[in-house]
Amino acid sequence: MKLAIAMTAFDRPEYLARAVCSYDKLEGCSDHDFYFFIDGPYDDKSVERCAETRAVAEAFDHPSKTVITRDKNVGIAHQIYESKTRLFSEYDMVLSCVDDYDAAPYALTALKTAYLAVETRVVDPFILDVYRPLNQTETRQEKRENLDLIREGCHGAFYLMARDVWAQVEPYYAEYIRKFIQPSVDAGYGRPYSR
Repeated sequence: MKLAIAMTAFDRPEYLARAVCSYDKLEGCSDHDFYFFIDGPYDDKSVERCAETRAVAEAFDHPSKTVITRDKNVGIAHQIYESKTRLFSEYDMVLSCVDDYDAAPYALTALKTAYLAVETRVVDPFILDVYRPLNQTETRQEKRENLDLIREGCHGAFYLMARDVWAQVEPYYAEYIRKFIQPSVDAGYGRPYSR
């Protein structure tokens, strides 16, 4: 199975720096191509922070790393869609992760092992996701204050998807972007999700 790792990031260099420190210890990480998908700034204030985030990605020591950036912010939905579309043209599986999730050293090995075990027992497409449901949401300020806390994760933060699953999900995801996200981007809203 040919697997790529896709990390989405934006204007939180301190989060990405912490995340990539955990990926330095992630067993098997260097065996797979690593892609950063970094969204662009949404206003003048976020330009510097996006540049700092790019610098963190560029400094990440990995034998096969690609950093893909945008000049303008179009939101996480586009990052996810474009990462999958691009990577599934070459890879069988994609490990998707986000900049505010610390990976345990055994997480990739555990997910791959579990995926292969489940794959032989089910006929329906599936995704394996590591998360802890949260009962509350944090503000950006609370996240900054709690950055030193170890988080078990949240839904959609660290998941393994196969190409055949993406083939089934992609048309619905593309329609979601077209109907609900792209109109905000086209209207010039600084942050597609803040409307």
